[in-house]
Amino acid sequence: MKKILMLLAGVVTLLAVSMPIGAMEMKEGVVMGKVIKADGEFVTIKTAEGETKTFHMDKTTKITGELKAGAHVSIEDAKGHAMSVSVEKQMAEHTGAEPPIAP
Repeated sequence: MKKILMLLAGVVTLLAVSMPIGAMEMKEGVVMGKVIKADGEFVTIKTAEGETKTFHMDKTTKITGELKAGAHVSIEDAKGHAMSVSVEKQMAEHTGAEPPIAP
């Protein structure tokens, strides 16, 4: 009886530890890049490493900012599905009309 209880306790402990690990595996991370194409349910970006990646979007995808070609984005990736897309705000280029403010 004692062996059965020890075995059961071991199984419960293993399950308790493995469930959070499994949940973490679903999230692959954040991918950053420049939007090549954004249409319908898909967005395609080019990363700084030169890789082209396509992500699926749906009504659960949280989009922050104006998603359009040329925009720099951060995408929270879950195995090819975009959980969130954040458009990075670009600083306006200095036109040269006024000198930049010194720090």
